Amino acid sequence: MRRFIFIPLLLFSLIASATDYYVKTGGDDSAAGTADGTAWAHCPGFTGWTGSVTLVPGDNVYFKKGDTFTGTLTPNASGTVDNFITFGAYGAGTNPIITPNTTFGGSWTVHSGNIWKTTLGYNPGNMMMSDTIRIQRIHDDNFVSCPPTAAGYYSGMESLQLMALATDYTFSINSQNVEFWDGIEALYCYNSGTTYFRFREGEDPNDSTFTIAATGSNAIYINARRYITIQNITILGGEVGVNINNVNYTGNNNIIIENCVIKNSDKKVYIHNRSHGIIIRDNVIRNHYLSDYKPGAWGAGTTYDCGVKRHYYEFGKYRTSTSSTDLIDCAVYTYTYENNRNTISGNTIDECLTGIVVYGTSAYIYDNEITGTSSYAILFYQYADACYVHHNYIEDCDKAFRFQWVDNTIYPGRTNYVYRNRIYSPDAGETMYIHYGSTGPSQTIVWFYHNSIMCKQGISCSYLAYLYPGYGSGFRLVNNIISCSGYAFYSSGWSGMDNFVGLFDVYYNWISGTYYGASGGAIAVWANDVSNLNHTSGPTFWDNDDPDDFDVIEGTAVVDAGIDLSAPFTLDEEYPTLPGAYPDDYTDDPDMGYFEFGAPPPPIGAPTVTTQITSYNVNSAIAGGVVTDDGGASVTARGVCWSTSEDPDLGDDFTSDGTGIGPFTSNITGLSGGITYYVRAYATNSEGTKYGTQYSFTTPTGSKGTIGGIRFTIGGSFVEF
Repeated sequence: MRRFIFIPLLLFSLIASATDYYVKTGGDDSAAGTADGTAWAHCPGFTGWTGSVTLVPGDNVYFKKGDTFTGTLTPNASGTVDNFITFGAYGAGTNPIITPNTTFGGSWTVHSGNIWKTTLGYNPGNMMMSDTIRIQRIHDDNFVSCPPTAAGYYSGMESLQLMALATDYTFSINSQNVEFWDGIEALYCYNSGTTYFRFREGEDPNDSTFTIAATGSNAIYINARRYITIQNITILGGEVGVNINNVNYTGNNNIIIENCVIKNSDKKVYIHNRSHGIIIRDNVIRNHYLSDYKPGAWGAGTTYDCGVKRHYYEFGKYRTSTSSTDLIDCAVYTYTYENNRNTISGNTIDECLTGIVVYGTSAYIYDNEITGTSSYAILFYQYADACYVHHNYIEDCDKAFRFQWVDNTIYPGRTNYVYRNRIYSPDAGETMYIHYGSTGPSQTIVWFYHNSIMCKQGISCSYLAYLYPGYGSGFRLVNNIISCSGYAFYSSGWSGMDNFVGLFDVYYNWISGTYYGASGGAIAVWANDVSNLNHTSGPTFWDNDDPDDFDVIEGTAVVDAGIDLSAPFTLDEEYPTLPGAYPDDYTDDPDMGYFEFGAPPPPIGAPTVTTQITSYNVNSAIAGGVVTDDGGASVTARGVCWSTSEDPDLGDDFTSDGTGIGPFTSNITGLSGGITYYVRAYATNSEGTKYGTQYSFTTPTGSKGTIGGIRFTIGGSFVEF
């Protein structure tokens, strides 16, 4: 008996101990921490914590709004699936800031010319101005002696030489002369214990205030902990903003990062080392560089601004390291490849070199707004498999999607779904860039469907795909509208376009612009496949006045054409119905995929039913009701339920009295005299069962004469004989 008493008491004590704690500038770690007046200066797991409290599941730690907390938050305890440990904010004002960057208190001396130097005692991985403006950094790996190339590719250029370049040094990008310092207002780099710095115009850095964080620094580091929520916090600087490592667990929703501002680090959110079930949602994720220009799309642009944006990209590659695969400047990098089930949704991503990188399986990426990436909005990298990417808005990104090494047998058997996205970059950039490796035919299947696109180029391929014609398609394009001012299909460096035939299955698409093109080669002879209802047209399909609405122009050919998205469909027996291709998924955005199916159907709800009791006696009763509304779906069952307890339902005695709307009559039998019964009518459709008003009656004892104690209604009142 004592064991059975002890366990509930222990569980109660654990739940009851969950506490709200408060943290503010000037607080005291030895205080209780349970109110603003007794707030801590730090919290368990934060740099500098000197208190004795250990967090338990259900605890909430709130940082005061308007305050800045310098160091790294490293949660040192896990919550449970029902009781997360939450780190959030309290009070009024702006979000609290967590940053590993500390104010630089030293001085700068002239190295040579406009280059200044200082000794920090560590390698700086992040530098910002006092108002949180980020400074461009040259990566340590690139300290080799080699002059800059004429094309502006900086790999191999010695960093100090690069910093010393005069403002009139120019190189050609897209047939435009771009000055090296365009878009770059300041640079710093590190070598052999010394940090070097230069403003574009050679100003004295001693006149400015800097915050600096070391290489490898994190604002938040979640290591092998689970059931943690981070919310309503500004996460600023460091080499990594939120570092999520080794959350090696098969469950979902292990870590939630939501409603935060995450900016000015290299990897803003870095999910790696078998971290599963991570949710990144409703955050603002961005860079804020010291520059007159924003990053963005640059391919095939004709304006000087596009040349500067490509310059951003080239310099961004140079500063990352000698390997372009490091992808340092990235909003979200999910670098884990075993059933990660990570979700990235509802985020606003801006001015990053790369938006979202998927290096794993079962990623869910939806409802994000991604703008101003001078590399890729979303990159499917190596192990990316079973990923669902939908309902994203992508604007002014050089390449909306890149699929990496799709023919590589090292990473076989991948299938990804990309649907119902809006892509808007009419003057530059590409919708899709497909990179083939060198090991064989396609090992990847990509379903790309119901997307609405206005871009400079449509789909590009590169490298060795043309070596493997006839192996079948890895890419299936279905029911897209592609409005291109350049080429809808484009090959870089090929002699022709015939190889596209073996790489794509193209169904029910409408394409405006030039259908096919090749760099340095002839236009391919690949006519429209009329049997699959692909069409081309000259003018654009989209109303350009409000690009993110993507309303098709009235009277254009795409209206009322193609696949009706308000109903499920399959292409043929080989291709199953696609994810996101069901009626419930198409109650808005009728232009997406281009079929104008009219007003959406009303939502389906439970039916409405009333209860009636006509008469009753010792052993039986006559009841029923009226189904007044079917809720938008057919009523498949109706009748009455009864019981000697209140609120009878289908788990009690009930009748079955037909289907549909309208009145019905129910015969209740098997009653006993002198008992009070409760009755409710019911009606069932696909959304569930709804019950009418409850009524009650008490059966007579049978001593009222030969009629047997019958009651019936006259004028709405019961009369008894």
